Amino acid sequence: MALLKLENVWKRYGEVEAVKNVNLECEQGEFLSLLGPSGCGKTSTLRMIAGLEKITSGNIYIKGQLVNDLQPGKRNIAMAFENYALYPTLVVYENIAFPLRAKKLSEKEIKKRVLWVAELLEIEDILYSKPKGLSGGQQQRISLARALVKDADIHLMDEPISHLDADMRRRMRRELKRLHQTTGMTVVYVTHDQLEAMSMADRIAVMNNGVIHQIGTPTEIFNHPKDEFVAGFIGSPPINFLESRLRVEKGRYAIEVEKFLYFIPDRLGKKVEKASDLLGGRVRLGVRPGDIALSLKKVDNALSGKVILVEPVGESVVYHIRLGEKEIIAEVSVEEDINVSEGEGIRIIFNPDRLYFFHPETGKSLHT
Repeated sequence: MALLKLENVWKRYGEVEAVKNVNLECEQGEFLSLLGPSGCGKTSTLRMIAGLEKITSGNIYIKGQLVNDLQPGKRNIAMAFENYALYPTLVVYENIAFPLRAKKLSEKEIKKRVLWVAELLEIEDILYSKPKGLSGGQQQRISLARALVKDADIHLMDEPISHLDADMRRRMRRELKRLHQTTGMTVVYVTHDQLEAMSMADRIAVMNNGVIHQIGTPTEIFNHPKDEFVAGFIGSPPINFLESRLRVEKGRYAIEVEKFLYFIPDRLGKKVEKASDLLGGRVRLGVRPGDIALSLKKVDNALSGKVILVEPVGESVVYHIRLGEKEIIAEVSVEEDINVSEGEGIRIIFNPDRLYFFHPETGKSLHT
């Protein structure tokens, strides 16, 4: 039995449907991320799990118990928010101990738990400092400590590190991953940042407009997107989408892209042929920037384009290329870079094993 289960859950604010028929399970010890753009319904979902928002319809179960009408304080959850919500007049020790005092635990037990979580988060040296003079990273650790110290069934986290600078976010991602592995805690983590979700979560639920589009491991979400939204939201630089047609030329499958013909493997053509026939051959092609190779030489089965912008980005180089009437993006490692200048012509080679095809109207994958 899943530790947490959402069954046909809806949330409406007047005429606005914020969460639509969400079905979701989270296992004991799992790190599950709710990922999506601002306003997609992920925070509303989290708040319903916490009991801070009343569900419009559906059911929520924690450890098999229906909690629809259970008050937040009786759900045995812990929460960490983007806003630290620390008590400025209390020292760090008392901030962490506050939820334990509310539960009327003994001083001995409080001290034991506070010292344990302080050591875990490496904040023993600031236990008797007040929050005001501490850095953002230290205050975030205190907020996390206050959540972890509760020995909760589920830890709910809503964008807890989103406002920190890039270096501190990297450190906190590692910290949260380590905490999860060390403690075995169950986490439901809300974020709009795909890097946070991909690097920390065991599974990801990708949301948009109140709907869960796909649930899977980071690898499954990246390599086998179920629709165009998931494919476009996951990955940086973002995937290229191109209108195309599936054709059979001289007994071989090919796609017509911007008046160019590009041959694809038979096994891939067969997967999408039936769906494309119903659409008059129309399909939307998706290809990730990292799955495009470039060449200055004439090669077989390549498309012709012109480089319009070159962006060196550390270990790789990002090329913006004009392909017919469209602009596409290719990313190559510095070791494979061919030093093409802006304005030069270039040959474009797609990785035939990494092409995605989507329904041009519904956006659904045609071959997952």
